Order: sequence, then C-alpha cells, then structure tokens
Amino acid sequence: MNAKYTQDTLDFLETMLFAHCWECSELKEEDVTIWDIEESSARDIENFLCGFENHLAENFPETSDKLGDLQRSFGGNVFFSLSGHGCGFFDEQDSELSELQSILIDFAGDKYKFEQIELTSNSSGSISIS
Repeated sequence: MNAKYTQDTLDFLETMLFAHCWECSELKEEDVTIWDIEESSARDIENFLCGFENHLAENFPETSDKLGDLQRSFGGNVFFSLSGHGCGFFDEQDSELSELQSILIDFAGDKYKFEQIELTSNSSGSISIS
C-alpha cells in the first residue's frame, strides 16, 4: 500500500488491525502494519468513511461540525461502532456526538458491518480485507 489516505482511513485501519491481531489472529501485531493492507481494501474503507462524512455534512451539519470534539479518532470510532467491540460513538460524553451511533448504523445498513471482518495474508505478503 503506497497510496495516500485520509487520517480517518489510517485511524480506521490501525484500529482494525490492532483489534484483529489482539483477537488471536494468525497475524501478529509486531509482524504487520497498516501499510501491508492491499490498496483496494484500504480504498474500500476510505470510500465508506468519506461517504459517511459526506452524509453527515449534508444531513446533519451541526453534528458534522463537531467531529473534531470526539474523544477517539473518527475512523477508530467508526470501526468500533460497527464491530461489536463495546465502545464507539455511543459512549461519547456529548449527547449530540453519541447520536452518531444510530446515524452510522442507518448509513451502514448493518449494526455489525465490521464484526466478521477477515484479514488474510496473501502470497505477495500483503493483507486483504474480506
């Protein structure tokens, strides 16, 4: 992965990789980095995040303006919010920001969109997301 990505995408990928390695994956955190993730997989994540940010800006501009006030990164919150990890937007102290949880679920169409995510190392040494 040699492309440039938004900070939100990098935060999402870092959070996802950490969580996946922590959950007794064949991938070990010390052996892989977000830069090992296939570009097409990273682009899919970036498109999802950008789509959600655009959705917020168009439909919830007041909330969109407050994204800089999040306790955790936007990308990390998106991953946690849709993966069943027990944290995410819903535990923000600001009630307007905690409402992002239900907005995100509606946008994603699946409360656990990233719960069954699989990371696999392929023959070229890169990591694919499925």
